[in-house]
Amino acid sequence: MFKANLGFHSAQLEKQPNDTNVSDTETLRDKFPNQWAVLADKGYQGIQEYVRGFTPVKRPPHGQLTMEQERANAKLSSDRVIVENFFGRLKTLWGLVSDKYTWKRDEYNMYFQTCVALTNIHVRFNPLRNVDGEGYNQYKNRLLSIGSKIKSKNASSKAKYRENRRARIQAVLRRASTGYTSDDYDVGYEEGDDIFD
Repeated sequence: MFKANLGFHSAQLEKQPNDTNVSDTETLRDKFPNQWAVLADKGYQGIQEYVRGFTPVKRPPHGQLTMEQERANAKLSSDRVIVENFFGRLKTLWGLVSDKYTWKRDEYNMYFQTCVALTNIHVRFNPLRNVDGEGYNQYKNRLLSIGSKIKSKNASSKAKYRENRRARIQAVLRRASTGYTSDDYDVGYEEGDDIFD
């Protein structure tokens, strides 16, 4: 599946012109100078032939990993945790990506991208981890602040409208209680005159 979508993956990893200021000292930089790295799990062994990818080092048969390899695997694993959290959320929300896909293969990308976009929205309002909750709380507080300003403005407009309406009604009631009607007032035109002339 990865090789079939190699063009897509290569395009997504390509460095943009404004990325030149970002420090890039990781391995495989010489082989893929115009690509960012992708962190993959053990299922993607050999990915380094096609893209700038990092996978955990597999333990050799009947052997052990060196301490340096163990540390590298632990670092890669800790960096990938957020990715695994996201995929866990994606699979929890959408059966399409957690079960075997049986529909038309041509349409999978469209459905998958839709599921990812909707999951991004879900993550925005329901953070993956507590650490992410701080950013969400700031975002939520900003929205609440905007909402309270709008409510306050609407309440002020309604209060002003009610005050003006009450004044108009009281003026009409005063005129009615004193015996004056609109016929008693000279409004400046005779009946039958066209007021728009």
